[in-house]
Amino acid sequence: MEIIGILSALLMFIFAPTLSKISPIVDHTAGITAIRSLCFSLLIIPILSALRGYFQGLNYSFPFGVSQLLEQLVRVVCILVGTYLIRVQFNGSILSAVILSTFASSIGGIVAFLYLLFIGKKRNLFQLKDFYFLPLKSISHMKGLAIDIIKESLPFVYVGSAISILQLIDQFSLKVLYSLFFPQSSLSELQTLYTLASANPNKLAPVLLGIIGSITISALPLISTVKSKPELLQGTSQILRLAFTFLLPTSIGMIILCNPLNTLFFGFNLDGSRYLSATIISTSLLGIFTIVLSILQALSFIRKLCKSLQ
Repeated sequence: MEIIGILSALLMFIFAPTLSKISPIVDHTAGITAIRSLCFSLLIIPILSALRGYFQGLNYSFPFGVSQLLEQLVRVVCILVGTYLIRVQFNGSILSAVILSTFASSIGGIVAFLYLLFIGKKRNLFQLKDFYFLPLKSISHMKGLAIDIIKESLPFVYVGSAISILQLIDQFSLKVLYSLFFPQSSLSELQTLYTLASANPNKLAPVLLGIIGSITISALPLISTVKSKPELLQGTSQILRLAFTFLLPTSIGMIILCNPLNTLFFGFNLDGSRYLSATIISTSLLGIFTIVLSILQALSFIRKLCKSLQ
């Protein structure tokens, strides 16, 4: 897993100029620096995901969910406190604040990783026999099993990255579409629009995604172990009820407080508050969609859910 992270970090570092060029920003040099500041996060995410998968395999869903919420909360706090210190207390540059904001994801990942290590050590989950490496001769006979595991995991990767893929499509298509329909607009106006409509709201929306992820991960073991249709209907109903119980109050509260939230994090801007409200609504809808997809995954409806994303 960590090899994948290293390769991803190298690719992002190399292709940072290309990504900056197609993004809706004015200063491409600053964009390259900001993109490359994410490389460290790519080194942490794979090992964190592997550790979360280990907890999931042991049916410890609660630490898994807490680690996701903890990661997002720490990230948001780092963005808020770090930006305030850099811009207000030390009169630093906007680029420094942006770099810290992107690096905050690394800090959140480290905190979540340390939390899982603490829980695992406390519950004595890390046994040497669970991490024993088989001889190469034994591994060669497991080639078929490895291929089956990869085939089964690809739909999970596809579904799990759906929201991120949609955000990337927005980021890379905005510049082309905006220039096509509004050719008289400047690149500075485009950057302001992207910041208000996408970049800023997406710093707060992951808090909702953390709640969604916690519910989603509990859906798989609950549904996959049922043995009768009544149990299936009851389990599905409980998961959806749990999702709406947490998601609706949180979403409604953030929508009501979108103006104070936007002002607190990014300064007063009425358009920014409206975009934040729209982002919260769309994130909530995508979250429900993600939970339904997870239920379909647990029921082995892989082809149907992949078609629904196309």
